[in-house]
Amino acid sequence: MSLVKNRMSICNFVCILLLVAIIAVQLCVPFYTYHNEYKPDGAKKKVKEISTVSYGMAVWFAGDDYYESLVNHFKSKDMFGEIDKHGNEYGKVNGRKLKFNPDEMAYPHMYTVILAGFSIALFLMKRKSFMPSALSLAAGIITTKAFLTNRTIVLGGLYANRVVSDPRVCTINVVLGAVLICVAAFSLFGGFILNPLAKKKAAKKAAKAAKAAEA
Repeated sequence: MSLVKNRMSICNFVCILLLVAIIAVQLCVPFYTYHNEYKPDGAKKKVKEISTVSYGMAVWFAGDDYYESLVNHFKSKDMFGEIDKHGNEYGKVNGRKLKFNPDEMAYPHMYTVILAGFSIALFLMKRKSFMPSALSLAAGIITTKAFLTNRTIVLGGLYANRVVSDPRVCTINVVLGAVLICVAAFSLFGGFILNPLAKKKAAKKAAKAAKAAEA
């Protein structure tokens, strides 16, 4: 009975752990591999190398000199909204070419961080509140959708001459996002449906016991 009674707080805690895991993966695990060209501090010439960066670092430090090449690749003619040297069209949707928008790459990570922050704060204030689970559900949907469909994240072989994204990291994010959706949905289902039913059942049982005692 205590497990049913504390279902919401337990699920909220699990949701927060999953949110932290998602953010940690996005910040720490290498994701983008790209041809980088940058000028080290104090150097006169630019250095060319193949660099790897996590998805979260690319979002937070997109304006940094070291990651400038990554953003330039996304804006280049060999990426979105342009035509490459072979005449192949990129980023074309319903006959319309779509150019790269930095927000398109940033929003899944930023929204997840914001939702995680509010979830943790609300959980610390009231563990049995439905809000942490509701926010976690939204974060899970955003993460799962982004790592399945976002064109700046799911990069196929078409863009391999510029930027390559790691499909294994996409899979990890999709799995974590899907588990987060399931846990959050179960929490909300329990809080709004199972818990009220359990309370009604307990109230009926108490009423019967009271009548039996009076008799």
